Amino acid sequence: AEDSTPELLSVANSLDGDGNVILTISGSKLSGNIANYVVKVGDHDCKVTTATESQLVCILSAGPAGTFDVTVVVKNKGLARQPSAGTLQHTVSMQILSSTPSVGSLGGGTPVTVTGTGFPGSVEEWEGGSVMIAGSSCKVTESTYNQFQCITSVNAGSRRRKRSAAQIEITINGNTVSGGSFTYDSSVTPSLSSISPTSGSPLGGGVLTITGSALGAKWGSVLVGDEKCNLLTWMDTKITCTIPKNNHGQHSVYVSVAANGYADTTGVDKFTVDFKVTDITPRVGSSLGGTRVRIEGKGFGNCSDVSSIKLGDLMSCDVDECSDTKITCTTKRIGKVITTNNGGKHPQYGLGYVWNPKEITIQPGDSVKWLWTLTTKSKTTGINVHQTDSSSSNEYNGKGFSSGEKKASGGLQETFTAPGTYFFSSDSVFGVDLF
Repeated sequence: AEDSTPELLSVANSLDGDGNVILTISGSKLSGNIANYVVKVGDHDCKVTTATESQLVCILSAGPAGTFDVTVVVKNKGLARQPSAGTLQHTVSMQILSSTPSVGSLGGGTPVTVTGTGFPGSVEEWEGGSVMIAGSSCKVTESTYNQFQCITSVNAGSRRRKRSAAQIEITINGNTVSGGSFTYDSSVTPSLSSISPTSGSPLGGGVLTITGSALGAKWGSVLVGDEKCNLLTWMDTKITCTIPKNNHGQHSVYVSVAANGYADTTGVDKFTVDFKVTDITPRVGSSLGGTRVRIEGKGFGNCSDVSSIKLGDLMSCDVDECSDTKITCTTKRIGKVITTNNGGKHPQYGLGYVWNPKEITIQPGDSVKWLWTLTTKSKTTGINVHQTDSSSSNEYNGKGFSSGEKKASGGLQETFTAPGTYFFSSDSVFGVDLF
């Protein structure tokens, strides 16, 4: 019988006017019906647009950079035979075809859209790679195989140059390509001249006034460090916003102007937040608490928003008096919780019939938690815990702590505030004393 197996000879590629990759595959015993094909380049489809028995043309779907095998299935004949010289392959190159816009602010913040081929298919796949424009990074925010968007950072040259044109440079997986064009242009750069006030409370509040030029009429956004400054007014030369809560330190003020990126902040003061402790007296106090302490610093307000004061892990300090620069408080020991259970080993009955631990040393303010579970249960068995008058007694003294009636499982937690020795035990489990 005549061999009707389709055969492949060669593959060539080109780009159409929209930047799509066009593959022309030559062979023999193919098909003139474009619906009669399944063409793959690696895992990606290539949609056939024209075909004869000796050649087909297809549009390759977008995919990552790399070299991939080309396979052709003619549905009524089967898988096409590869050339004797080896399997046909196509290399998807990472390349930049165009970028927009062509100009942006010296202060950064301009979204740049780059079109091309072979880009990473998601933002996560850019990890370890970079996009640079004129020596400044451009942070990728969206990405597909044929297009990505990045946000420019402040120009490394800033105001030293009025215009700074450069190609866009991509480095990923050790490969570097460049193309497109972007100009850092001072003529489209909004500019800040001052902020007032230049410092504030960590609690925020009050109005921040920002003056500058070319801020536009359309409202953008303002950040003080990483915190949003809620806008009150926006004019071409002045912006006002409500100062946000913030951490101690100096924070840059970022003004994002619609369609123009970030304003240039060269020479503008940073916003300072003071929230610090400068002194504490006395430096030594009782380990049981009760020491009156004075804390000096800045940014305390009236302490209405101070959720807690801790001196290390063992002491808190309850506020007595407060101003923005001074707090007077009284130390209080932070109690610990020590747990004991019935997991000790009885010499006759085994595990589950002795408190473990049996002796506990604590400080005033600490708590003891008793937990128990009997593995063998009946109506007459159970455990409780209560205070006794001595280590040799298991009878409740009638005035201390008690968990009540016996239970197969249960618990009790008691806080001890006064120094002393306390004894505890349980009623007989089933003729067995649980000491």
